[in-house]
Amino acid sequence: MNTEKSRRCDHCNNTLQTEGYVFRGGEAYACSDKCRDHVCADKYGTTWDEEYDDEGDSYYTEWEDSDLCHSLLEK
Repeated sequence: MNTEKSRRCDHCNNTLQTEGYVFRGGEAYACSDKCRDHVCADKYGTTWDEEYDDEGDSYYTEWEDSDLCHSLLEK
């Protein structure tokens, strides 16, 4: 499971710096549309349309610069 300190794409393992997809409240992450689709299919057997909900735990976001700075300082 990823943490705020190490948001990594669950498909390609790239570090998510300032934006990305969050699945089920942080259970998984994706860095691009392509990786998002792989995470949905491979990890959950779903599509993004099934995972995404305006009020749900799966969404696209941009993290604040302070989040990134905080995680880099803790390394």
